[in-house]
Amino acid sequence: MLGRKTHKKPGRPRKIDQERETKLAEELEKLKGLLEEDDDEKMEDNLREVRALEHKQQQRIDEIEVHNKKLMMWIGIVFIMVVIVIFWMMNIDTITGGLKKDIKIEIKSEEFERAKMELTDTLGEVRTNIDEMKAQAEKIEQEEGIDTSEQVHFLPVSE
Repeated sequence: MLGRKTHKKPGRPRKIDQERETKLAEELEKLKGLLEEDDDEKMEDNLREVRALEHKQQQRIDEIEVHNKKLMMWIGIVFIMVVIVIFWMMNIDTITGGLKKDIKIEIKSEEFERAKMELTDTLGEVRTNIDEMKAQAEKIEQEEGIDTSEQVHFLPVSE
């Protein structure tokens, strides 16, 4: 502590300082002993342990990075799929709108052709029935001498 005067208590003469100095000296001796030891095997074992721990940490880091990469890949894939589905659903009316019109036109044309054929058949039947009725009316007219040109007969229509 530079520039500061330390005030020592008068009741404790350097006992604490001496204890501190002895502890520091003991620690210093231990460190010197450790440095001076020729125990290369311990140092190599410690070095191997440190390298093994570093290797395990690196493997764990690599695993986390791979996991994060896979997670990001799946997030990207799901996002792209959701975007595609949304656009598809938004455009489904325009896509199927043309198909619906084509189908309706085909159905209408098929229905029209069928109705046309039914109408032609029905009109043919009506004409034959009218011709038969005219023939019957002429026959009755000739037999009885009645004028049926002004009379109208309603016959039931067969379905």
